[in-house]
Amino acid sequence: MEPNWILPKESREFTESERRMNRFAPVYFWKRLNLYLGYDLRQRNSQHARLDGRINQKRQIAALENLNSSLADRPDLIPVLTPEFPVEGRRTVISDTYYECLKSPKVTLIPSAVKELTQKGVIDANGDNYDFDMVVLATGFDAANYLSTFTIKGENGKELHEVWEGEPEAFLGLMVPGFPNFFMMYGPNTNAVPLVSFYEAQGAFIAKVLKRARSKKFSTVNVKVDAHNKFNAGLQQQLSLTVWAQTKSYFKSGTGKVVTQWPFSASRYILSTKVAPYKSVDYS
Repeated sequence: MEPNWILPKESREFTESERRMNRFAPVYFWKRLNLYLGYDLRQRNSQHARLDGRINQKRQIAALENLNSSLADRPDLIPVLTPEFPVEGRRTVISDTYYECLKSPKVTLIPSAVKELTQKGVIDANGDNYDFDMVVLATGFDAANYLSTFTIKGENGKELHEVWEGEPEAFLGLMVPGFPNFFMMYGPNTNAVPLVSFYEAQGAFIAKVLKRARSKKFSTVNVKVDAHNKFNAGLQQQLSLTVWAQTKSYFKSGTGKVVTQWPFSASRYILSTKVAPYKSVDYS
């Protein structure tokens, strides 16, 4: 287990007047729009995930300030809680209480791995024994293993995971050549914020493709191979510039390829899903 970068959440209670205003539809809409535009600008050209990006540098400074100010009275914890990877390399934690919890007299931070379990607790990598009433095993995520529990066969009996060979990819995270009439949602390289906007765009894309096929009396839809390959080549080129490519994380497949993240803005993705049904999909 390694430390992660922590940014303050800055949560607070809303005042009564704020609560009343937030129930007013135009105010609610405006706040949602501001949130969306903030995410969109932050993710433009991957500036939030590039070392040379203004947003990434700004968040790096904020994370360091949060670390040093929160632990000013516990300088012994600062080296242990300073990550060795750049900000945004892994999923950044947003919290106002994380560091405070670690400073509690009831908490002891052991910066070494668990070597083995005993009848009473654990032994760490240094050989030290610790007695516990409970041990929680956090095994992490297998986010890069898309559709892991499904067997999906396409043309000529090809199985999707065999085609992927451990490196999941799809056109807009939705379609794979050779697998007609097959759609995914929240597929490879579509993890970004605001995530609900991606779900909505994916649902609209699928509905538009099916509606077009039905109106033209087509029975089969398939993404064009060239469109799929060009899309993923461009995607990986952009991803190679990001901190995600430099950091070991669940964003990557076992081969080291970044297969979960979308490196651009939400608006770019949404626009692509609106154009693609007419340019990148074959109907027959």
